[in-house]
Amino acid sequence: MKRKKNLHVHITLLICVILTSAKVYSTDYTYLTPSLALSNTSGCVTSTYTFSQKTPNNVNAAHNIDNTCTITFPAGTDATTCTGGTFYGTAIGSMTKTSTQISFTIPIAVAKNTTFTIVLNDITNANNNSSPCSISAQNASSGLNTGSYSFSTTSGPSAQATGFTSSAITSSSMTIDWTRGNGSSIIVVARAGSAVNVDPTDGNSYNANTVFGSGSQIGSGNYVVYNGTGTSVNVTGLSASTTYYYAIYEYNSSGYCYNPTELTGNETTSPVSTGGVTLNRPTFVKGTLTLTDGNIFR
Repeated sequence: MKRKKNLHVHITLLICVILTSAKVYSTDYTYLTPSLALSNTSGCVTSTYTFSQKTPNNVNAAHNIDNTCTITFPAGTDATTCTGGTFYGTAIGSMTKTSTQISFTIPIAVAKNTTFTIVLNDITNANNNSSPCSISAQNASSGLNTGSYSFSTTSGPSAQATGFTSSAITSSSMTIDWTRGNGSSIIVVARAGSAVNVDPTDGNSYNANTVFGSGSQIGSGNYVVYNGTGTSVNVTGLSASTTYYYAIYEYNSSGYCYNPTELTGNETTSPVSTGGVTLNRPTFVKGTLTLTDGNIFR
């Protein structure tokens, strides 16, 4: 009877050891060599995001088909514009998207100690960003593989308009010309008598009118006279013999991100003229005026 009891204890211990060794514990890992490349680093434009990372050298750090992957973007990003992508070269299926997060089911297995990429198309960049993205993906142990991905975007378009010129100057109008930069649109702000002193604000759209003083006013006295994709504008409604100052900004219309390093220039309208004779402002001199009826004005 004593031997049977010991045998029973040994069998029980053996079963416990087998069950314990078979149990898989959830374990979290950090991706190796995470990096992120953007096809366009300008603020507010759509870009392809290519994430590269390596799974740790542990079988539990592998990814299985149907694991979940979540990618988080910095504030100011618009991930809802994403049009699809790939995971380790395989097309990603249905995505759950918010402005700063995309989640999807992993479409292909990734073994341990393997470098792979995640490519997402048409993400709208945040403006002037320096905060990282992050990835959290379920692994074979039901834990998470995570990574942080540093990158930055510029403020608005990277190339500002150049080559300010003026022509067709009259006492009440003038034409302003420029060479385009690389924004999707351009805005021209004019001010009478002194330089434009307030920049457009990111996220705001402005109405333009070529009649000076009729378009949106930015700050005080700064009027939008053009908003479009062209290279010139004829500004009217100007005063004679007055200098007008201009500030020209490239911007990306998705999100309204402006390049704050504006192109500037100025031009002065002609004096008023009648019949070829230039009429200057009259000068009045104090004195005595005697009328024919004898009345005197002093």
